[in-house]
Amino acid sequence: MSAKTLDRESLSRLNQRLEDVMRDRGYLFESGNPRGLLLGDVSLTMRFSTAMPLGKQPVLSRLRKSYRKWHQDQYFKFIREVVDSHVHDLLFKISFQSLTDGQKGYVIEIESQPAIVAKIRQLFLKKEVDAVHYDNIIYENKRTVGEIIHALGARMLEEPSVLRPREWSPPKPVIDDSLIDAMPDEVAECLREANRCFTSESSHACSVMIRKAIEVATTKKLRQEGQESRLYDVDGHEIGLGKKLDILPEVAPGVYRLMDQIKIVKWLGDVSAHDPRTRIRSSDLQNATPLVRSFLANLDLKR
Repeated sequence: MSAKTLDRESLSRLNQRLEDVMRDRGYLFESGNPRGLLLGDVSLTMRFSTAMPLGKQPVLSRLRKSYRKWHQDQYFKFIREVVDSHVHDLLFKISFQSLTDGQKGYVIEIESQPAIVAKIRQLFLKKEVDAVHYDNIIYENKRTVGEIIHALGARMLEEPSVLRPREWSPPKPVIDDSLIDAMPDEVAECLREANRCFTSESSHACSVMIRKAIEVATTKKLRQEGQESRLYDVDGHEIGLGKKLDILPEVAPGVYRLMDQIKIVKWLGDVSAHDPRTRIRSSDLQNATPLVRSFLANLDLKR
């Protein structure tokens, strides 16, 4: 913001302008007193945080807890409900500089902090943030900072950027290539698709494909052992995976000890396909795949 010289009067006007813009956007001046700005106080750093709607403490609540404890509980409830990408805190660092183009003025460095950081630090929440969610948080913070700069009537010297970029590495496949290569083509294709789903962070689709790999492998093993007739009920309809797994240990004793766990993996695939309320995390699949690898290896399928 252009200014001829650094003096108390111009800095005071800038401080008040910042406070006005941020108050209009729903933020409180945390590092000082707004009344002090009106009386001529000046500051080269200004911190703002999201204003929390807070009424009076209910009478019954006063009998059970102090105002401080009630206020703290209200704050934690508020921060828990704020969307992760919302800009929760902003820090303005003000300096007076001569720019390369010969102009002089106030240079304001703005640091924003999304609500998810407050949740992790203050509520000790462990948030699983995928690439899409991360990009949305960054986008919302850049957009908000840009809007503030525009509202101040300032000129942007540098585009908003991430202070500490996240080191992002794509997830590793959950099924080893060596196991996939040892499987019959029909089973191998299911496992490759499961890996593609996992590395693209589609956990529900990955769970469905792992379940399909289990069913294709189980059906093939029963057929290889001459049990094809048992794959159909009295009406000629193919039986479900649950019944196939009940038969399987008779022809593949090596998987008997794994059946209870494999049925849980089957259940994960079932709910992924049919129950929208169930959330499957990548860690669930990583915990399940060693069982799947052991199950498939012990089936001793013929290619």
